[in-house]
Amino acid sequence: MLILYASTIWAATMIAFAFSTSYHLTLFILFVMGTAVPLWITSISTILQTQTEKPMLGRVMSVYAMSMQIGMVGSFVGAWLSQLIGNDWMLLLAGSTFAILNFLIILPSRELRRI
Repeated sequence: MLILYASTIWAATMIAFAFSTSYHLTLFILFVMGTAVPLWITSISTILQTQTEKPMLGRVMSVYAMSMQIGMVGSFVGAWLSQLIGNDWMLLLAGSTFAILNFLIILPSRELRRI
């Protein structure tokens, strides 16, 4: 459930960041957004480490590390989208897509909800 909580907080603050026009509000939003990231990453890592068979743990965690690095490719897509539709709408799309994907992966799976 921490994954859903963290992804919701991160997505909501990203959307708030997209439309914020106040400097102080933006700093607060970025602080809250930054607190959601460790919850999400730690929860994913914990699930992978506790649910993976010991002989496969090194391989699974290396694939996880590589998947985290692929996020840099998303920066190029985000930059391209922001040129097409604007920064605020690109952040709205990215934040909502992130939350929706987390919910679509976790909610239908009874095993993931039990962990």
